[in-house]
Amino acid sequence: HPRLPRGPHRPVIAILGSGPHGRQIAAELQARGDLTVMCDDNPAYLHLPSCFRGALTWPWYAGPAWPAARRALVERIIEAATKPGDPLKDPFGRSGTFLATGVQRASLVSLGMHVHVGHNAVLSYGCAIGDYTLVCPSAVLAGDTVVEPDVVVGAGAVIIHGGITIGRGAFVGALTAVIDDVPPGAVVAGNPGKVVAHDWDYRDMATGRRGRKGLATPR
Repeated sequence: HPRLPRGPHRPVIAILGSGPHGRQIAAELQARGDLTVMCDDNPAYLHLPSCFRGALTWPWYAGPAWPAARRALVERIIEAATKPGDPLKDPFGRSGTFLATGVQRASLVSLGMHVHVGHNAVLSYGCAIGDYTLVCPSAVLAGDTVVEPDVVVGAGAVIIHGGITIGRGAFVGALTAVIDDVPPGAVVAGNPGKVVAHDWDYRDMATGRRGRKGLATPR
């Protein structure tokens, strides 16, 4: 709300996307003492005016959990907040990267733009996490793991040893033990982790096709 008061040292932080993941981020920030305001990212609203207003008024985080949805929202927000002819940029220069309470981050860990890391996840020495990736709670990444952009690492998944690469757009299922590189766009599940599908789409997961054999077959 435009009349929401600002604290003397803390700005209002807009959470763009008022679904469960966005509300979780807001609750975490409020517990830290930040003021937050939720902005609905429902595409039924023409040009997402509430989101644009939030992005132009306050520092902000993108609320959708799924990388593809978060990327689409961020690109639309930044484009709307950038003058014609200017390069696309975050109007506040923020990375939008969110680390929840309890995240263990070792030295020389690099995080891309709009990365979200859930409670009690472990990012070991030298890990590199690409843009828009979601690392769910209690996931453990061994040292020098490379996670390319748009990946989901499920809750409790473990990247067993150092030097593994998770390819762009891959989905690592919850509690999966990853012992080898994961191809781009693959769905990996089990212990040890095996590729069970290719070219998954977050909409398949959201509509109840979770883990079913043949999910998002190659195309």
